[in-house]
Amino acid sequence: MTINELFTGDNLLVRDIFYKEHKEDYTAIFGNHIPQTYDVLISLKCGDKVVSDKVTVDNCKDVVNAIINANVENWKQGARTMQLEFDTLNPVRRKTTTTGKGSENQTRNGDDVASIKAFNDTDFTPDNKNTSTDTNERTTSNESEVTVTGFDGDVYTQLQKDFQFRLAKWKESIIFAIVNEITLSIY
Repeated sequence: MTINELFTGDNLLVRDIFYKEHKEDYTAIFGNHIPQTYDVLISLKCGDKVVSDKVTVDNCKDVVNAIINANVENWKQGARTMQLEFDTLNPVRRKTTTTGKGSENQTRNGDDVASIKAFNDTDFTPDNKNTSTDTNERTTSNESEVTVTGFDGDVYTQLQKDFQFRLAKWKESIIFAIVNEITLSIY
C-alpha cells in the first residue's frame, strides 16, 4: 500500500489526524497554515512511497498519533525558537575588530657635566666631571588590521526573509518526518 492509497478521503494525514486531534500543537507549530496544503505536498512528493506493512487503514491514526506525541514537544520548541522576534531597534549591523602592532626605538643625545666642591674649596672647580653624550631619536611605527563582518542594508528585511525560508522548510521537514516513520526506506 502507498501513502496515496492509505491517506484518502476523510483520512488525510495532516488535516484529519494532526490538525483535528492535535489542534493546539498544530497551531503552535504551523500557525494559520491550512493543513490541506501539507496533505497536497505529501501526495505530490511522497504519494508513491510504500507504507510499512505494520501500518494499516485501521491503525494508521494510532501510529501517526504516537509519532506526533513522541516528537511534538521538540517541534513546538523549535517553532518557538524560529518565531522569536528580531530586535530591530538594536541590530548587530557590523562588527569591527582592530588589531594593532607597534614598535619604538629611543636614543638620547646630550651632555651632562657634574662638578663636585670639596668641603674646604672656596670655588667650584671641576674636581670630578661626568660627560655623557646621548642621541635622542624616537621612531614609532604602527600597523593596524581592520576586519569588518556583517552586512550593510536593511537588516530586518534580510533576516525576516531568511527566517521565513527556514521556517517553511522546517515545517515541511516535520511532515516528512512523520511520513518517513511509516514508510519503507529502500536506501
